[in-house]
Amino acid sequence: MLKLSNRLLRFVIVFIVLFTMLQVTHASEIRVLLYEAKEGGSYVPADVTELEKAESLFLRTLQGEDTSVLKDEWQTIDFDLIAIREKGKNYLVLQEIPARKEGRGFYLFRANSNSTSVLQAPHSFKDLRTREITFDLILQSDYAAAAWNTVPRDYIENNVQIDADMAHLEHTFFISFSRAFARHYTQGDLLQLHGYAQDKRSTDAGKASELILSSGTSMPTNTLLETVACMKQKVSSKTYAYPLEVDELGGTTNTIGKALRQLGHEGFMHIEINRGIREQLLTEPKLQNGFNNCLPS
Repeated sequence: MLKLSNRLLRFVIVFIVLFTMLQVTHASEIRVLLYEAKEGGSYVPADVTELEKAESLFLRTLQGEDTSVLKDEWQTIDFDLIAIREKGKNYLVLQEIPARKEGRGFYLFRANSNSTSVLQAPHSFKDLRTREITFDLILQSDYAAAAWNTVPRDYIENNVQIDADMAHLEHTFFISFSRAFARHYTQGDLLQLHGYAQDKRSTDAGKASELILSSGTSMPTNTLLETVACMKQKVSSKTYAYPLEVDELGGTTNTIGKALRQLGHEGFMHIEINRGIREQLLTEPKLQNGFNNCLPS
């Protein structure tokens, strides 16, 4: 009996060790870097000269220029460009160096992508789950790139209110990334994910909604209307188009959308998701696939 117990104990120990190794093997290095990027940063307004250089480098990165050359140039403005292979696919991670975490963002580029769409999560601290949803979307599909904010959109530091809202500030690395996207993908789509609380809405339509999609203007694009129709079928019948079905959360003051329109680009899509759908997108593969398949690629 004692011999059997010892044998069983050894089996359990071996099983635990192997299971732990398996988990480590399949852990996402990119996910780890993404979560490390949001720790310990403090927002510093961007330098105009660096923003101009960043826009050029973002464009060259999207164009697929030689990584070793890009790596050296990104380092001149204190960014690390890291090549990573996950699940048989090649990616480039762009992150601030540890000594200069100033809320400039975290970026992921997919090599050899056939997509003309990119993702953004500009409020990934306050709009809960948008960080994770954006991460899952780019790793499970073919989006060309994604961008996340790395400090909260607003916070108190030394008794001072800090505004670090990547969707409303005028001079940010998010703007540089977006302008580079518009220059490279002239017919592409920039898909910006947000979260909202239904009980804080001011209209009956807003309170009833589960998703609100907008082009950031009073004239929704055909692509947006097609996306809304698809979402109604595959994600939630309570998907509404701004301003045709709901007149709030239209993203009309969003500086990313404004920057694209100034370049004559009509690919901005502002996607508001209520808390329930956000949670479901992380736990229900069928719903996530429907959401993903509805988005323009």
